[in-house]
Amino acid sequence: MQKFSGKNFSLWKVQMRSLLIKHDLAIAIEGKAKKPTAMSEEDWTKTDEKAMAEILLSLSANVLFNVNNETSTKAIWDKLHSM
Repeated sequence: MQKFSGKNFSLWKVQMRSLLIKHDLAIAIEGKAKKPTAMSEEDWTKTDEKAMAEILLSLSANVLFNVNNETSTKAIWDKLHSM
């Protein structure tokens, strides 16, 4: 998978979503409001942190600089979508 450089979001988004699905982390893209009621806060935090790590590791340095202060997967995803 190529790192997101700011120019290939459509392709990167499909690949990243697929990777997150593969690792059971895709729910984090939707944000805490979509957290399953049966999921504990601790499990949600772990899921969100793992999803954030997957996303951050797939960004080029110049894009990472723009989202490194975000604190949730949804916030990162939304910011990348707006770029």
